Amino acid sequence: MIVTRYNAKERLKRRGWTQQAAADAIGVHRVHLTYVLNGQRNSRRLLAAIANLPYAPARKGAKQ
Repeated sequence: MIVTRYNAKERLKRRGWTQQAAADAIGVHRVHLTYVLNGQRNSRRLLAAIANLPYAPARKGAKQ
């Protein structure tokens, strides 16, 4: 599946990732991730990394 910046935000939400947690897992700064998701920067590598993220691990204190 090709991930665009438009569906990348939705994919992160559906899989339970915050932007900070996703950035940490991918190995980029949260601000860079935000810029890519908002269209201020282009990064096919980052969008591909978002596409490959699994569901987020359960957070401590999260409702189940």
